[in-house]
Amino acid sequence: MMHRVGTRRRRASLRGWTKWLPFLLFPFAVLFGETWLRVQTQRNYDYESSRVEEELVELEREIDELRHELREKEQRLESMGPARAEAEGLDLVKPDPARIWLISLEGDTRSGVHTARHDPPGIQ
Repeated sequence: MMHRVGTRRRRASLRGWTKWLPFLLFPFAVLFGETWLRVQTQRNYDYESSRVEEELVELEREIDELRHELREKEQRLESMGPARAEAEGLDLVKPDPARIWLISLEGDTRSGVHTARHDPPGIQ
Protein backbone atom coordinates (compact mmCIF):
# COMPACT_ATOMS: atom_id res chain seq x y z
CA MET A 1 0.00 0.00 0.00
CA MET A 2 2.90 2.26 0.69
CA HIS A 3 4.06 1.93 -2.84
CA ARG A 4 0.77 3.26 -4.23
CA VAL A 5 0.78 6.32 -2.01
CA GLY A 6 4.23 7.30 -3.28
CA THR A 7 3.23 7.17 -6.92
CA ARG A 8 0.06 9.14 -6.22
CA ARG A 9 2.07 11.87 -4.57
CA ARG A 10 4.47 11.94 -7.47
CA ARG A 11 1.63 12.24 -9.95
CA ALA A 12 -0.08 14.91 -7.88
CA SER A 13 3.10 16.92 -7.57
CA LEU A 14 3.68 16.56 -11.33
CA ARG A 15 0.13 17.76 -12.04
CA GLY A 16 0.64 20.75 -9.78
CA TRP A 17 3.85 21.71 -11.57
CA THR A 18 2.24 21.50 -15.03
CA LYS A 19 -0.41 23.98 -13.95
CA TRP A 20 2.29 26.63 -13.44
CA LEU A 21 4.16 25.80 -16.64
CA PRO A 22 2.28 28.34 -18.88
CA PHE A 23 2.96 31.12 -16.37
CA LEU A 24 6.64 30.30 -16.41
CA LEU A 25 6.92 29.83 -20.18
CA PHE A 26 5.09 33.04 -21.12
CA PRO A 27 7.72 35.52 -19.77
CA PHE A 28 10.55 33.46 -21.25
CA ALA A 29 8.76 33.33 -24.61
CA VAL A 30 8.27 37.11 -24.54
CA LEU A 31 11.92 37.70 -23.68
CA PHE A 32 13.06 35.29 -26.39
CA GLY A 33 10.80 36.97 -28.97
CA GLU A 34 12.03 40.44 -28.05
CA THR A 35 15.67 39.35 -28.21
CA TRP A 36 15.14 37.72 -31.60
CA LEU A 37 13.46 40.89 -32.95
CA ARG A 38 16.28 43.09 -31.68
CA VAL A 39 18.87 40.84 -33.30
CA GLN A 40 16.99 40.95 -36.63
CA THR A 41 16.64 44.73 -36.41
CA GLN A 42 20.33 45.13 -35.61
CA ARG A 43 21.27 42.82 -38.48
CA ASN A 44 19.15 44.86 -40.92
CA TYR A 45 20.51 48.12 -39.52
CA ASP A 46 24.07 46.92 -39.95
CA TYR A 47 23.34 45.94 -43.56
CA GLU A 48 21.74 49.32 -44.31
CA SER A 49 24.49 51.27 -42.55
CA SER A 50 27.23 49.41 -44.42
CA ARG A 51 25.42 50.07 -47.72
CA VAL A 52 25.09 53.77 -46.89
CA GLU A 53 28.77 53.96 -45.89
CA GLU A 54 29.80 52.39 -49.20
CA GLU A 55 27.61 54.91 -51.02
CA LEU A 56 29.17 57.74 -49.02
CA VAL A 57 32.70 56.59 -49.87
CA GLU A 58 31.75 56.39 -53.56
CA LEU A 59 30.28 59.90 -53.51
CA GLU A 60 33.35 61.30 -51.75
CA ARG A 61 35.55 59.70 -54.41
CA GLU A 62 33.42 61.28 -57.17
CA ILE A 63 33.63 64.67 -55.45
CA ASP A 64 37.42 64.38 -55.26
CA GLU A 65 37.59 63.50 -58.97
CA LEU A 66 35.39 66.46 -59.88
CA ARG A 67 37.48 68.82 -57.74
CA HIS A 68 40.63 67.55 -59.46
CA GLU A 69 39.05 68.12 -62.89
CA LEU A 70 37.94 71.60 -61.81
CA ARG A 71 41.47 72.48 -60.67
CA GLU A 72 42.87 71.28 -63.99
CA LYS A 73 40.36 73.38 -65.93
CA GLU A 74 41.09 76.43 -63.79
CA GLN A 75 44.81 76.03 -64.41
CA ARG A 76 44.21 75.59 -68.13
CA LEU A 77 42.08 78.74 -68.23
CA GLU A 78 44.58 80.73 -66.19
CA SER A 79 47.41 79.84 -68.55
CA MET A 80 46.52 81.44 -71.86
CA GLY A 81 49.29 79.70 -73.75
CA PRO A 82 47.09 77.05 -75.34
CA ALA A 83 44.42 79.63 -76.17
CA ARG A 84 46.97 81.88 -77.89
CA ALA A 85 48.35 78.96 -79.87
CA GLU A 86 44.86 77.97 -80.94
CA ALA A 87 44.02 81.58 -81.89
CA GLU A 88 47.15 81.85 -84.01
CA GLY A 89 46.27 78.52 -85.65
CA LEU A 90 42.88 79.99 -86.61
CA ASP A 91 44.63 83.13 -87.87
CA LEU A 92 43.16 85.22 -85.07
CA VAL A 93 45.62 87.97 -84.16
CA LYS A 94 45.42 91.42 -82.60
CA PRO A 95 43.82 93.78 -85.05
CA ASP A 96 46.06 96.10 -86.99
CA PRO A 97 44.98 99.72 -86.44
CA ALA A 98 45.25 100.29 -90.19
CA ARG A 99 42.59 97.62 -90.77
CA ILE A 100 39.99 99.15 -88.44
CA TRP A 101 37.07 100.75 -90.25
CA LEU A 102 34.67 103.15 -88.61
CA ILE A 103 31.03 102.90 -89.54
CA SER A 104 28.63 105.49 -88.20
CA LEU A 105 24.95 106.25 -88.60
CA GLU A 106 23.79 109.63 -89.77
CA GLY A 107 20.35 111.07 -89.83
CA ASP A 108 17.39 111.25 -87.52
CA THR A 109 17.15 108.15 -85.39
CA ARG A 110 13.51 108.89 -84.45
CA SER A 111 12.26 108.77 -88.02
CA GLY A 112 13.73 105.34 -88.66
CA VAL A 113 15.68 106.49 -91.71
CA HIS A 114 19.39 105.87 -91.35
CA THR A 115 22.30 106.32 -93.64
CA ALA A 116 25.59 104.58 -93.01
CA ARG A 117 28.89 106.21 -93.69
CA HIS A 118 32.03 104.21 -94.17
CA ASP A 119 35.37 105.87 -93.56
CA PRO A 120 38.26 103.84 -94.96
CA PRO A 121 41.43 103.81 -92.87
CA GLY A 122 43.52 106.91 -93.19
CA ILE A 123 40.56 109.22 -94.02
CA GLN A 124 39.06 110.80 -90.93
